[in-house]
Amino acid sequence: MLQDTRADSLFKWLNTVTTIQHENFKLISGDASFRRYFRCKTENQIFIAVDSPPQTEDNALFCALANTLAQCNVTVPAVISANINEGFLLLSDLGKTHLSDIITQQNAKALYTESLDELVKARGVNATTLGPIPAYDHKQVIFELSIFSEWLINTYLKITLTEAENNLIQTAFGFITAIFMQQPTHFVHRDYHSRNIMLTTTPEKQNQIAIIDFQGALIGPVMYDSVSLLRDCYIAWPQELVLQISEQHRLKYYSDIAPKNWQQGFDIVGIQRHIKAAGIFARLHERDNKPFYLNDIPRTLQYIVDVGQQYSELLEFANWLEKKILPKVKS
Repeated sequence: MLQDTRADSLFKWLNTVTTIQHENFKLISGDASFRRYFRCKTENQIFIAVDSPPQTEDNALFCALANTLAQCNVTVPAVISANINEGFLLLSDLGKTHLSDIITQQNAKALYTESLDELVKARGVNATTLGPIPAYDHKQVIFELSIFSEWLINTYLKITLTEAENNLIQTAFGFITAIFMQQPTHFVHRDYHSRNIMLTTTPEKQNQIAIIDFQGALIGPVMYDSVSLLRDCYIAWPQELVLQISEQHRLKYYSDIAPKNWQQGFDIVGIQRHIKAAGIFARLHERDNKPFYLNDIPRTLQYIVDVGQQYSELLEFANWLEKKILPKVKS
């Protein structure tokens, strides 16, 4: 039984483009955005229907990126039909298996290597039919860092920072931004992690790496997606394994970047991402009533502490996080 008007409208729209019964139209998940996903069946096929409110989601961009990535032989959901104005999409079904469901320390190297290889196919993409893909510019980096202070520190933890603490944070953010902006750039997914990668299980495609939730793509640092994946906010791996896969990836695709420069970019770009993610997890709890993301904040902050303590420019900030902030989010 449908319980809300958006789902009811989505179901009615679906029946203008295919034939689906109520009993074969089931909510399967939401995500960190305002999108919801439904699996729907006809007699011969299974689809994914998406409720993607146009007030908050750029559905035209999602469709354009899906088509562009598919043209690069990246496995992504096919857009079968779309109602851009209403925010309704009908996509091909890639199956039910996310990388996060099956990955272990034994298969992580193989699966992560394959996942990075798949995304590399898109590194030459710089535009869609809608126009150029925007750059990950200085303004965007600063905005993302500000989410940490606004939502994690001020709103969730309700900490009033001293002038010295504000200066400490701004100094660290200045260093992070400068290193971030120095990196060579190409297409980046921007949310490349184990929950946004699937292993296809459909009759048409078996055991292929497939990529979802790419609508936030920008032109950004070449190591952004690799650190997003290897230092996943949802799963932590031994440092030795992370560095081994990262170096293998550099040698295979970015051998023109010196190991020291790659590692610095990998570390600092990763810290920027984790600072942003910690703030977003707090925002999801405070603003969007999704408290389960709070469980991911300690792991995400621990990345910042562990890596930040390796850089003199970030040592004081990392120590402050470890002593003042981490105990509060773990309690």
